[in-house]
Amino acid sequence: MAPTPSASPDDPAVPAAAASSPVENTAPPPVRSTAPPPFEPHSFEATITLPITRDKVWAWLNTPETFTKGQVFPFRVEFVPGTGVHGGSGFETGVQNIHHGPFLAVAGEIGEINPGPDGRGHYRDLSYYYGSYAISLRLIRPTRLRFWLADNAQDPANTDMTVRVDSHVRPIVRGLWASANGVFWNRFFKWTAAAAKNATPLPATDPATPTTPTPAVQQTP
Repeated sequence: MAPTPSASPDDPAVPAAAASSPVENTAPPPVRSTAPPPFEPHSFEATITLPITRDKVWAWLNTPETFTKGQVFPFRVEFVPGTGVHGGSGFETGVQNIHHGPFLAVAGEIGEINPGPDGRGHYRDLSYYYGSYAISLRLIRPTRLRFWLADNAQDPANTDMTVRVDSHVRPIVRGLWASANGVFWNRFFKWTAAAAKNATPLPATDPATPTTPTPAVQQTP
């Protein structure tokens, strides 16, 4: 199934695909980025239904090797060891990482990781530091990347995945950035559908002890 995209400068609280979840994502992003005029806020959001159970999609999304070994040269994803709130690496709140390559350098910090009440996966947040860019620092500055997972209403064995990318962009490239995101995330969803079905579900996480986000850090020009 093709993803359902949307692009808006607004900031709705939770995507429609995840709105039925009893879990609320109230933690602030670990990094708050701003940008000077004439940059404007831009949000791209897309949802797809995957023929895979939610625990497998969650495991695949939260395995560092999915991203460190799945890049096409010369692009690369790196996680800084020992930077998590519990001294861990990979996907742990507080871990610093970077995705870089030609015309791309997005460095950030992992925020809330919420497996949901059943521990099978619900929400993950990554905020980018001030200075991150795509194409050029003068044009596009990504600020936040979020994923939501939910059981599909018609078939709980399938998973609704929603991705949202927030950025600051120059008005002249709003359409270009929206189109580029549409192409990229369509390919990402296809990759997920092919690879996540072989993932091993992660050990259940006690929903009474959710991952604690790091304090917000204000990033200003």
